[in-house]
Amino acid sequence: MDLFASLKRRTYTVILVVGLTGAAIAWLANELVGTITPFTRGVFLLVVALTGAALWCLASQKLPVRVVEETISVVISGVMLAVLIYALYGESNLRQAEVSLFSLHLWFPLVFIFIFLAHESAAALVRSGILYALSVGVSLPAVLTATPSRSPLEAPNTLGLSFISMASIIAVLYFLTRMKDQLRRSEIAADRMKQLADTDPLTEILNRRGFKAIMEHEIDWASRQGTPLSLIVFDLDNFKQVNDAYGHDVGDDALVQVARLIEPHLRSSDSFARWGGEEFAILAPGTPLDAAHQLADRLRTILNQHEAKAGWNLSASFGVTALTARDSGPTLAKRADVALYRAKRQGKNRTEINAAGAVGGLNEVWETG
Repeated sequence: MDLFASLKRRTYTVILVVGLTGAAIAWLANELVGTITPFTRGVFLLVVALTGAALWCLASQKLPVRVVEETISVVISGVMLAVLIYALYGESNLRQAEVSLFSLHLWFPLVFIFIFLAHESAAALVRSGILYALSVGVSLPAVLTATPSRSPLEAPNTLGLSFISMASIIAVLYFLTRMKDQLRRSEIAADRMKQLADTDPLTEILNRRGFKAIMEHEIDWASRQGTPLSLIVFDLDNFKQVNDAYGHDVGDDALVQVARLIEPHLRSSDSFARWGGEEFAILAPGTPLDAAHQLADRLRTILNQHEAKAGWNLSASFGVTALTARDSGPTLAKRADVALYRAKRQGKNRTEINAAGAVGGLNEVWETG
């Protein structure tokens, strides 16, 4: 379930709990003061049952959020219209009719708010407009023929004023939700642009820019918390010969295969990037140097055992290092590169570790190959 759907479920749950509580209190109050009728009792029962069912559907996730919100919108709108028709034309007791209409117009704004919360501005305007038009349509005969002795209202223009108020509420909600929708689209577009800026278009993993930003953050965190942080860099061996022999399309396919082979063997907390050309980088937070060395050599073996589509085997040289107290992003990356270059000089398809404090030397090197 995506984050937005989860947020909507939580929001609707709160709204429905409040609605259920309000409906139950209103029902009890009407029962106590004697303003309840068989019709309004049935309405309260329907609303409480519907709200309870909707809460169960949201909690159990038996139905999609869209189905729940559409059902609530349609049924509650139907209930509101039924109460309106009954109060205007079906209730013989004028006092009872006045109570029903008063309660009804207190709840109408909440229905419109829910509709605009559940839908984007255009769709919400259509649904609210239909409910509003139906409400005005069924009320118009009562407004036009109202007299003090026949009207359930104290003044004939009260119902008309309530509909002017409802139209104003719909207009305000429409413009507010339009602003919300535009802001959300802008945020999505900004997130998408940032993702594109930080992602390699060929392999669809991080690019150098995105990786460097994450590395700076992880270095700062590891330095303050005193936790280990390791960096692995690897470069495909003899990649120029592959491009020359098979063409750049085959070379590009090999880079994609490398990304797909490596990703499943990394943790969600690890960062994986195409560092440039045929060079890749892995940042492993919370991983000490010896564990990073084991991971790198396991990945080297996985690549070496994979036969590419063109019939040649992938091969890569790995360099591994770990964060020291004096490190920054450039020094950490440089030390990993030193280990990688040594692996290349020593015959390729091997893993070396640079645990030196100085980026230019190799005071301690572990070799596997």
